[in-house]
Amino acid sequence: MTWQSRGMTDSFHPGLSNPESWEEAAVQAPVAIAALDFLTTVVQEQDLAVAWDAMDPQLKQSWAAAWVEANSPALAEYGRDLEEVRAALAKGDFEHDLWPHFSRGTLCEVASLVPSNPDWWGIGATARVSGMEVELLYLHDTGGRSDVIWQPGEVKPVVPILMRYSNESWKVLNLGSESFPD
Repeated sequence: MTWQSRGMTDSFHPGLSNPESWEEAAVQAPVAIAALDFLTTVVQEQDLAVAWDAMDPQLKQSWAAAWVEANSPALAEYGRDLEEVRAALAKGDFEHDLWPHFSRGTLCEVASLVPSNPDWWGIGATARVSGMEVELLYLHDTGGRSDVIWQPGEVKPVVPILMRYSNESWKVLNLGSESFPD
């Protein structure tokens, strides 16, 4: 998960300048709001358990597997069954004795990706369909300005957020990558 630089033409407030963009902005609002709600819960409130339902099962599996792999020497030394730990964390067993460690590490990693001040978060308004019921969003640092509009050819650092529509709501499918999680 890293910042990426992207060049694009994106208006972060398209309805202000072009009435034809109002409909597109209205369609994009639910996916952007879901992403921002997730980030607020994880970064500001530091509560992965509360944000867990906003995550796609594939991302839950990926993050749990990555944490177990990164900590496998210590887990094995203490006789832990790596598959049992991965399964418990992926299903969101908040009472598991390793959940606090997994949560703390994951929260730190997510916080290192996104701009530290949520008031400066911006998400591009252009729809980027990445697959059936999957959209790609770009989070960027607005520097606290509400009138930020990307100019043609301008390159900005962004954090990709892959979102999937499932069970009548948008879920975070991946953060920091435009690809489906492993």
